[in-house]
Amino acid sequence: MNISKRLSVGTIIILGLVAIGIMSALRESFWNVVGWIGLIGIIFYLYKKPPIWLQRISGHIPATTSTKRKKKSHRFKVIDGSKKHRKF
Repeated sequence: MNISKRLSVGTIIILGLVAIGIMSALRESFWNVVGWIGLIGIIFYLYKKPPIWLQRISGHIPATTSTKRKKKSHRFKVIDGSKKHRKF
């Protein structure tokens, strides 16, 4: 797998600088960086999978629980085709 096909040169440079910045910050203050990464992780997790109490506060109702499909009363429906009816 070639990384240069998926990411542009500018993106690779920016990601490299971010990695260098995180490493230097880790060397100086480990718990400060861990705290920020943890905070960002918690916010991302709550954004992707919000708990029910948070959904009630925000007023959003999940689409999967509100729209349940009803079971059809018949299994199939015969549709008349466009073929001519033959008499035997």
